Amino acid sequence: MRGEGSDPSPLFIMRILSMDPSLRNFGWVHKDYSTSEILERGKFETSPKDMDFVQRNAYLRDEIYHLCTRTDPEGVGVEYPIFNDLYSEGMYALFCFTAEALRAARQRVAFFTPGQGKAHAERYSIASGILPEDWKKVTGEKTMTKGGMVRAAKGHNGGGRWNEHEADAYWIGLATYRFWALYDGVIGLDDLNELELHQFLRNHTYVRGKKKGKTTWGGLFFKENDRFYLWNDTSKNHGTSSKRKSRDEHIRRYRGWLEAQKGGQEEDRQEEDRQEEDRQEDAGQDR
Repeated sequence: MRGEGSDPSPLFIMRILSMDPSLRNFGWVHKDYSTSEILERGKFETSPKDMDFVQRNAYLRDEIYHLCTRTDPEGVGVEYPIFNDLYSEGMYALFCFTAEALRAARQRVAFFTPGQGKAHAERYSIASGILPEDWKKVTGEKTMTKGGMVRAAKGHNGGGRWNEHEADAYWIGLATYRFWALYDGVIGLDDLNELELHQFLRNHTYVRGKKKGKTTWGGLFFKENDRFYLWNDTSKNHGTSSKRKSRDEHIRRYRGWLEAQKGGQEEDRQEEDRQEEDRQEDAGQDR
């Protein structure tokens, strides 16, 4: 599988802008995944001593918009703790201002929870040798801490000075790159690791009970206009009325990938059978 080492194989140029929103320290990273180069990184800062909450949100909205128009990324990823039990009024306000800026800048954006970003940091840090397989036992930690995220980002990029806000944004960026590469068809099912399969394409079909035969589609790939938006496409309807249609389109794409994968596996099996027949024929001639 690709993506188990420091960076996935650069199959095409993709510059990703990733963000870790916060009213006080809004971290961001702009990376070119074709060269593994960090183009820019930084943070926007606001303080309640200088601005009220409306001014702070408006200031960050404007900074995000100008950052997008200046860097012109090919995909955006944002960490947002607003889903389910992580919801808070303050973060939702910042979420709305951030989304407004991204929509105005005509960006396509995917939203990830903090836990998803931590999972990618752990997965790629172990694959890169930054963390040992048994790091939880060694450190006594149950999850990636802020310090751990910073150390992982440093290790993944050859050192340097990193703060926790940039580090969080960095790991969201890696998840974002993999998601948009999948969406664009540059990588396929065989290129995804188990974590990515779960986060992007999770689905479950009930085999018993009242819901027998029903399939739930929980992966990010199936949640256009909910967890990812194509605001770069001005011809699309981004309202809730198009969510079902978009989901059905992505389900068809997913099922097409599965059929293609099965076909490829069958071709591989037939080729292995032919090679085995050739070996047996050669062995018979030798005797």
